[in-house]
Amino acid sequence: MFGFFKSKKKELANQIYGVFMPRIEVVKKYGKWEDYLTVGDVIVNDDYLLAFFNMYINLTMKAHDINGVDQGKMAVNIYELMDPTYKDFIKVKRLMDRYHLLSKEGNKVFTKGTNDGFMMYNVLTDHPVTSEFKSNPIYKEAVKYFESGGAKKDHEFATKFMPKGTYDHDLMSNAPASFLKGNRIFENTFVKRLNTVFKVK
Repeated sequence: MFGFFKSKKKELANQIYGVFMPRIEVVKKYGKWEDYLTVGDVIVNDDYLLAFFNMYINLTMKAHDINGVDQGKMAVNIYELMDPTYKDFIKVKRLMDRYHLLSKEGNKVFTKGTNDGFMMYNVLTDHPVTSEFKSNPIYKEAVKYFESGGAKKDHEFATKFMPKGTYDHDLMSNAPASFLKGNRIFENTFVKRLNTVFKVK
């Protein structure tokens, strides 16, 4: 029985990281950063990326009734998927200490990342709270993008030209409107910041 639950948690960790993985793999391959840092270090050092990433992780785990110590363990597993050096206890401690300090003290960049991550998750999952975002420019652009056929055009382009492993054709072919809008928000928030931080054009 314990093995079953452990397997389920591992599967969920893979699913959560799977949302971010294609874009992070792109910056691993094409990005630029100080050679004494790992990709995970750069993400943890950026208030926006750290806030957004953790908000998405926390909301997804909460939706699956994973709380407390289990939530912390799964978060560490997800960071390890992104960057294997996060098996190191010292690195995990710095990650947790930094996130908790920012959560307590806050700043405009961290708050923006938290709010954008919250919006992206709830639009993606078609949560009723989505109605609260109607006046948000990022949300409005995502709706316009979907309704104008932009999502369909980008899907056709990505199917032809995106490198293998960076685009899930089957998923995007059958994705509901909420998913496509959420994905557009993701591109205009987390991915945009990620590419800026890693100097990917």
